[in-house]
Amino acid sequence: MVTGASIGLAMENSKHIANYCAMLFVSISRTSVMHHVSVPESPGGATQQKECKMAERACRNRLPRLSMAEVMERVDDVKRDDELIRSVMFELEDAPEWVVFVLPDWDDEDAEEVRKYYHLRLLADEGYLEETGAHGGNFRITGAGHDFLRMMREEGLWHQIKAKASEVPGYSLRLMFEIGHAMLKQKLKELGLPLP
Repeated sequence: MVTGASIGLAMENSKHIANYCAMLFVSISRTSVMHHVSVPESPGGATQQKECKMAERACRNRLPRLSMAEVMERVDDVKRDDELIRSVMFELEDAPEWVVFVLPDWDDEDAEEVRKYYHLRLLADEGYLEETGAHGGNFRITGAGHDFLRMMREEGLWHQIKAKASEVPGYSLRLMFEIGHAMLKQKLKELGLPLP
């Protein structure tokens, strides 16, 4: 049942969320890749905490999303770095939330931050990450991304994948995944579990 008191509380929460969102927007616009903005403890408890999280997500989606061409203009070296790909995937996997907001501070133009973001977009292009939100910047690891992560995590397998892929000029991330997949299938065959 809606009462005058509950409407008043909702309006007060809305003001709190709007103010928080405005402060958060300024904070986010100054953050860098892989920075997690923490939501302060609120007197309203878990419900208000959840509302603040929703406001945080809404604020993030107001940030402008650059096209890949615009991102490439800001990257000094557009060569794909497979070790950076691997470390960025590990960072996403270790993040406290399953959807991670990642966006460089374009005003600062830190070359390393922009390179990381560029590589995240490459991973999204191949389907290992999904970038969501009206303006992008919210990344989650897909099922294929988790499969690729398992291959990356195994140090010996990762080096074998890279060695085999480097024999092919202009190899792609997709080819690296397929090589790893073929190597795992071969291993299963050796264990007496052949797959078609």
